[in-house]
Amino acid sequence: MADSTLHCTVMTPEGKVFEQDVDFVVATAVDGEIGILPKHAPLITALGNGALRARTGNDVEHWLVMGGFLEVLGSEVVVLAHKLEHLSDIDVAQAQKDLEEGRQMGRHVEQHDATSADVSGDLIAAARARINYAKKYGKGS
Repeated sequence: MADSTLHCTVMTPEGKVFEQDVDFVVATAVDGEIGILPKHAPLITALGNGALRARTGNDVEHWLVMGGFLEVLGSEVVVLAHKLEHLSDIDVAQAQKDLEEGRQMGRHVEQHDATSADVSGDLIAAARARINYAKKYGKGS
């Protein structure tokens, strides 16, 4: 591998999703976006809900990541994502249905029912992230 590339591996609990030498990685950490170029300082960070992009030349792979961790060590970038969805797989219509379902669920949650409130909030957050990501990176409305 040349000094001008990074070896990027993206994994989920289901297994390896992507492994390739890339020029640049962008990820959404819990405190904002981070860009990783070759020769980046060692780093471990928690991932939030948002973009994960890997660029090689003019080709860019786009995913929506929902939680996990990113490690940079030497020329290796490893992403361990709790949930990951490729841009091409995002179904905006389904995400809008999920958003409405989460809102409906939230309206009927009892004040003392923390578990249902968490499920409702998670469903709403994931649906919003999918809708916003798809719109931002050019996949229909």
